[in-house]
Amino acid sequence: DYHNPYLLMKRIIVLFSSVLALLSCGHREVVWDQPVMSCSTESSISILKVVINDEKTAVHMQVDYPPRSWFRFAKETYIDVGGKHYAITGADSINLGEFCYTNPTTGLKDLILYFEPIPKRTRMFDLLEGTAQGDFTFFNIRQKGVKLPKAKIPADFLPHNSDDEVWPEFAYSEEPVTIHIKALNYKPGMNPSIEVWHFDVTDPTTREGGQKIILNDDGTADFSTRIYVPQHVSVNYDARHASARFISIATPFLVPGAEITLLMDMNITADSVANAFGGCKGFMADFNNRYLRNSRLVY
Repeated sequence: DYHNPYLLMKRIIVLFSSVLALLSCGHREVVWDQPVMSCSTESSISILKVVINDEKTAVHMQVDYPPRSWFRFAKETYIDVGGKHYAITGADSINLGEFCYTNPTTGLKDLILYFEPIPKRTRMFDLLEGTAQGDFTFFNIRQKGVKLPKAKIPADFLPHNSDDEVWPEFAYSEEPVTIHIKALNYKPGMNPSIEVWHFDVTDPTTREGGQKIILNDDGTADFSTRIYVPQHVSVNYDARHASARFISIATPFLVPGAEITLLMDMNITADSVANAFGGCKGFMADFNNRYLRNSRLVY
């Protein structure tokens, strides 16, 4: 009854309260305490807090280097949210583009980077100086509990446990093996640390190691080496950042002259028990799965 003054006043109060709530929500800050990330090129810088409001986005960071170490953040640093860039606008405790130093006693340096305001509904973002080797990069920064979508592994890369595989003869050959790597959920600038380790039968006192695989901007790479005899080869992905160190290992069985393709998911991070290597296709891939079925490795 709109002629009832009591009901009319009640509706006005409810409407006024709703308007105030909307206005308050629009100006409210969004705070992420101790956010997590999937990977970073810098293992000694942690992100302590992210504050998002209508005027700016503030990223609170701590650098943990040896005492009196120098570093700098480029003036071109930006936040990437789904492909849209938000430029850096300033900083506290450092001058953008200039060298600064960590505490001469503790080696610590606290700082805040300010950026253009990102949408308050943002669930994750990247913070990048750029995507070149040597740039500071921090990927998939998000609140704790926000999960990353896992990559779907194609069926032909999953183990099939076929029974017609035959173990190859233990024969010497100088024909190279080739490892193709495809990183899923890959973003340019991630530059993951991937190394291949294997035994050099021509020198039994040594172990070849530290042969790095550098991914292209599309997350693919081809790596060739000589193993001389059939053997297991260790492919290691070492994801380090300030909050965690996460190592994934694949040990495919390789034969001189043959090749395999490995799939790895860049969204498998330290908050998961899964191995980043999730698929394999090529010579002996099925047999290798059976051979290592009691191992924590994926093949």
